[in-house]
Amino acid sequence: EQDIQNCLRKKDYNTAIILTLSLNQPHRLLTLFIEVMNAREDEESIMGSKAVDEIIKGMTNEQLEKLLTYIRDWNTNAKHSHVAQTVLNVVLRGFSSEQLLEVNNAKELIDGLIPYTERHYQRLDDLVTQSFIVDYTLHAMNLFDPIKKGVGMEGIEED
Repeated sequence: EQDIQNCLRKKDYNTAIILTLSLNQPHRLLTLFIEVMNAREDEESIMGSKAVDEIIKGMTNEQLEKLLTYIRDWNTNAKHSHVAQTVLNVVLRGFSSEQLLEVNNAKELIDGLIPYTERHYQRLDDLVTQSFIVDYTLHAMNLFDPIKKGVGMEGIEED
């Protein structure tokens, strides 16, 4: 654990990720990915760090099998689904379907991702729909643009 913390402080993501995988610490790896995604050091990167993207793309079949297992488990919880889907995005973009099929249990792991991914998609789609309903309701009530309506904006002049 101390070695992992030291690696993170030095931004030695390669060693930190390999250590968490080899020590079977999925929660620590999840936390590492969350930290990287929140830091967003590189806007061009899927994970927020090109180094982390490249580490994932360079994993061995054994490491990839373990990572896919963690992704499947993280994806069962809506709280962690964003991280799981982001890491899965890197995996699917970084490996061909032939390479993924070489990984032990890949088909079962990916099949395990599908139902929860569909649920998360449906949940997000419902949220978008609800946001449109709020927008429509505000327009219908003529409250969408308070400046033009003068709602609660006493003393503010329009140009």
